Amino acid sequence: MQKKELHKKKIYKFLILLLILVAYFIFTTYKYGLQDGVLVSLTTWSFFVFCTPIADAGFLIDFPIRILTGLKMIYSEMIVWITAALITTTAFITNPSIFENSILLKLYHLILTNLYPYGGIILLSAIGTFLSIHLGDQIVDTSSDVIHKKKYDKHKRIHQIILTGFVIAAVVTLYYFMLEHLNINIKLF
Repeated sequence: MQKKELHKKKIYKFLILLLILVAYFIFTTYKYGLQDGVLVSLTTWSFFVFCTPIADAGFLIDFPIRILTGLKMIYSEMIVWITAALITTTAFITNPSIFENSILLKLYHLILTNLYPYGGIILLSAIGTFLSIHLGDQIVDTSSDVIHKKKYDKHKRIHQIILTGFVIAAVVTLYYFMLEHLNINIKLF
């Protein structure tokens, strides 16, 4: 009974996140029209995929897929990055002015059109994202092994999780130092 309730909670969380995405899509469609609204929404999502050092935009997809299908998040995240690259390329080719519609998209355009020195943001984001996804897969695997009483090397997994967490923290720290060095000021609070 507990497993069924846990599964329901995960589905509810996913539905809430999906509702937020749909609300943003409706907002951008209302503000910019159907064609531009869709492209603004998708390109904004691509910005979060490529320019944040944790798997935030992809994690909205990766975690539910992992829970529902068992596919490791690292594989679905690869598909997320390919999809984001295709969306960004499409925006550049079909409607480059789309990058003028919000501060995030202007920043994204600046990063993409000045890969030196701003490409480091994408590189650090890729490292942080894939490490955080790897960490998430390790945690899910460990939890699954505990629930199903499978044998695993507890100490090895704990060390892997701690090491991965440390590297993610280092990447995020470098990411923020890079933003500061490049005079990109993002105020979180």
